[in-house]
Amino acid sequence: MTLINQLPQKVQKELHNKSLLKIISGLNNFDIESVQMIAQAAATGGADLIDMACEPLLVEKVLDIVSNHY
Repeated sequence: MTLINQLPQKVQKELHNKSLLKIISGLNNFDIESVQMIAQAAATGGADLIDMACEPLLVEKVLDIVSNHY
């Protein structure tokens, strides 16, 4: 079993179709307003992944935003 098989089905499909869209908000970007704006734009644009700093409050805010889109 490869690591790809452990990804969600939607992500596997997008990888297979070569149409995966990943948005990077910046690993050093801890500005909540900036990350929220990027996440909103990513969700609106249909991004499959959002790469962001792993800070619990940021993750919580982004999950709130994207859960309304997916």
